[in-house]
Amino acid sequence: MNTRRFLLLSVCAVICAWSLQVIFRSLEQASPITRYAVSPGARVSAAARALRPNYPYSVIAGGAYSPAELRYANDRESLVRRHYADFDIHNARLVVLNTNRYQYVSYRLNDHIFWTRHRLLIPRGEVLLTDGRNYARTRCGNRLSNSAAPETTPLQPADSLLALPTFRPEMLAKTSLQLAPAPPPGELEQAYPQLPFESPRLAPYLPTGVEASLPMPESWPESDTPSPIAAISPAFPTPASPVFETPAPPVAKSVTPASPVLKAEVPEPGSLLLFGIVLCLSGWLLGRMARASRKADDRSTKDEK
Repeated sequence: MNTRRFLLLSVCAVICAWSLQVIFRSLEQASPITRYAVSPGARVSAAARALRPNYPYSVIAGGAYSPAELRYANDRESLVRRHYADFDIHNARLVVLNTNRYQYVSYRLNDHIFWTRHRLLIPRGEVLLTDGRNYARTRCGNRLSNSAAPETTPLQPADSLLALPTFRPEMLAKTSLQLAPAPPPGELEQAYPQLPFESPRLAPYLPTGVEASLPMPESWPESDTPSPIAAISPAFPTPASPVFETPAPPVAKSVTPASPVLKAEVPEPGSLLLFGIVLCLSGWLLGRMARASRKADDRSTKDEK
C-alpha cells in the first residue's frame, strides 16, 4: 500500500513539475521585451543585408538594418515618420533577442498601418532596433508591442504571411525570389504581386550615398553564422568621392553607440531550474509523508500488541 501511494505521488509530482515548466515558459514568452531579454552588439548576415529580402506587409520595404537606414526611411516617407513618431530614432541601436517572445506586430496594408489582433512569435536570435523602450524588427520595420492596439482590421493577413521564416542565403536555391520594383523618387513604395506569398521578395538597394556612409564588410561571412552589420556595394559601384567619405565618421558612431545600460544583464530563471526546485520540493513532501506513514504503522503495531 505504501509503495503504491509513493508511486502515485511521484507521478503526480512529475506532472505538476512539467505543468509548472510549461506555464513558466508561456509566461516568459508572453512577457514584454525588456533590456534583460536582449543583448547589445547584434549582427546581421551580410548576405541578407546585401539581398535585402522584402517581406510581405513590411512597414519599410527591404527593412532597416541599421540606425542610419531607419533614419533614412523616416526622412523619406511620411507614413513611416508617423508610425515612428514616438520612437527615438536618433538614439536607435541594434540588439539581438535572447529568447522567444510573443508580441503584437504592426504591418502595412494599402498605405495604412495596422496592428495584429493577437500575438505572433518573435523568435530567439532575431535582430531588433530599439531606442531603449520601443522595439522594431530590422527585417521589415514592423514595430512590436506587448499590449494590444486599437488600430486593427478584419482584413488582417494570415499569420503565415506576417511571420515568414528568417531569410537565409540557401533559400535562393529552393525558392524563386522576386525583385521588388525600384521605388519612385522620395518613396519606399511597395507593390506586391497577387497572394499568396511563399517567400520574401528582394528589395532594391538604397541610394549610393546611404550605402557609402555605412561600413563595408571585411570578408564574406558564412551563411549559418551571423556577421557584422555591413553594406554590400552594388554590382557596379560608383568610385569613391569626397562627398561620400565626409559623412562616414559620424554615421559610424551612430551605428555602434555606447549603451552602458544594456551591459548590466540579469539572466532570467530557466525552466530546468524551476523543474529542479519543484522536484526537490516534491521529494521533501514525499519524505515527510513516508515518515508519517511509518509512524502511524508503528503506533498501530504497538496498539495491537
